[in-house]
Amino acid sequence: MQTQDKPTQSATTPTMDGWDVFLSHNSADNAWVKELAARLESEPFDDSRNIRVFLDVWDIPAGANIVMKLNEGLAKARFLAIVMSPEFFKSNWTALEWTHWVMGDPVNTQGRILPILYRKASLDKKEAISFPAPFRANRYLDFTSKKTATVFYAELLSRIRGQPTPRGEHHQPTRCTVSSTPIPPERYKADDVNELLLSNLFPVVSYPQRIWSAATSYTKPEEVYEKVSIGDGIVIHGGNLYTFADMSDVLCPLRSVVDTATINDKQRRENWLADQDKGRLYTWLINAYLRNHLELIGLDQDDKERYFFPPASDQTSVFYDGREVTARKRNEQLAQDFWVHLAADIRFYRIWNRFFLKLTPCFFFTANGKRPLDGKQQGKMAIRWGGKQRNANILRDVLFWATLLKGNQPQIIIPAGAEHLAIQAIPAITRINKGIRGDHIRFTKLVKLGQETLSEVARDVEIGHIDDEDEPHE
Repeated sequence: MQTQDKPTQSATTPTMDGWDVFLSHNSADNAWVKELAARLESEPFDDSRNIRVFLDVWDIPAGANIVMKLNEGLAKARFLAIVMSPEFFKSNWTALEWTHWVMGDPVNTQGRILPILYRKASLDKKEAISFPAPFRANRYLDFTSKKTATVFYAELLSRIRGQPTPRGEHHQPTRCTVSSTPIPPERYKADDVNELLLSNLFPVVSYPQRIWSAATSYTKPEEVYEKVSIGDGIVIHGGNLYTFADMSDVLCPLRSVVDTATINDKQRRENWLADQDKGRLYTWLINAYLRNHLELIGLDQDDKERYFFPPASDQTSVFYDGREVTARKRNEQLAQDFWVHLAADIRFYRIWNRFFLKLTPCFFFTANGKRPLDGKQQGKMAIRWGGKQRNANILRDVLFWATLLKGNQPQIIIPAGAEHLAIQAIPAITRINKGIRGDHIRFTKLVKLGQETLSEVARDVEIGHIDDEDEPHE
């Protein structure tokens, strides 16, 4: 964009009618926002006038009461465009502006809040943007690159003018050689309805900050776990052992496998995340604590890191909160038993500088409650089993695992040395404005779906011989 001074008194100057858009921004982005404001005010709103922009450096004269002028701008603006950057969400002044509108329309039902993403990282490159709750679910206009800015500037203009979103260039249609019968629009167009999409990612809201390290002669965590019995996670890299456990405590078992003269707690989470290699180490470390925690609550793990409920000590089915999670089944063909388990792939993932606990539910099959079935058998049964599920059932299983991990606490808590990881027990969500009308389900009804036990669902599942060929096509 080319820098322009604010236009002089003309048709673009705000009048008693107010403004079309209020530009909320942090002073760190002043230069870019002034360019955007000047460009918008150069655009016609209709045949009679140009777009009117409220910008604090233009519309709050010297000596004026800042708060009163801001309130006037917010009250008389048709849209609030927030220019998002890490600094934006740390400013009390910008918080005053966007919370004023969010209080009146928390989920932006009226569509008057226009989020503009300008920068994903802070100016010093040390911090990534972290969206507060109102903006995690909202689609934003991406101005982070010149390529995307061109497209989203056109969409911004359309929103301000009350026009439909541009749908791209029209091309010469391809000649139809299959059928001359047009497809009814209702057959292929999505409905204009609000859809709430839930994921299987649960945001981590609190992290361990202090990382302890010491030199060690061991090269693999398994060697350490064989030497000492601990409930703490560890990673070994470059001849050093890293953990969240306080190794300066004389009672810490890890002191027996490290050089105690080298123990220190100088490492910090923010420094690790700023380094690509150590950022991966941090992810490995929190996953090590997660594995230990899942073992402590009684889950078993296979070599692909799928966690499942083992049979009860008397080799009977297991129920959790009234739901059967491990069941013994009989294979009449081979005259032998097998076990089916409710299972999940559970691990932490890093997205930019944020972490999420990902819960991917699945089914797991064992010969004796511990030993997995042959891979070919496992695959056949997983396909048969998984094919019975629908989206609501899968989401119900995701919420089941979140509830299991949460226990009686408001959040999922994973102990990590002297600190802990706290994970939001509600999955990350987003909204879209297209979907299928009438195709929805209430949360309260969701947990009641699929109440069938494992035995009922598995009644027609059989194990074939290990050397069976693939089943013929039906």
